[in-house]
Amino acid sequence: MADKRELYRSLAVLGSVSMVPMVLGAGVFGGYAAGEFLIRSMGAPGFVMPLLVALGTLGSLFEGVRILKFALKASEKGKEQKGHKSI
Repeated sequence: MADKRELYRSLAVLGSVSMVPMVLGAGVFGGYAAGEFLIRSMGAPGFVMPLLVALGTLGSLFEGVRILKFALKASEKGKEQKGHKSI
């Protein structure tokens, strides 16, 4: 039973870590799409797109770090339950 639990925890950590590239790409694409929409449909000035791409990238970086912290915390919790102490 403990081995299954450890396997599921490892798969959860792997799934969380594999989400990071998708989150980073989505932030950049979301900023680009929002900037393109504002420029084309509402006549926003040209600096809006780079600004929104930068904000999307920054937001996705924060989210990526949050996901990695969660994955590290889950991984550490699994090691401590098995009796391994991390440094």
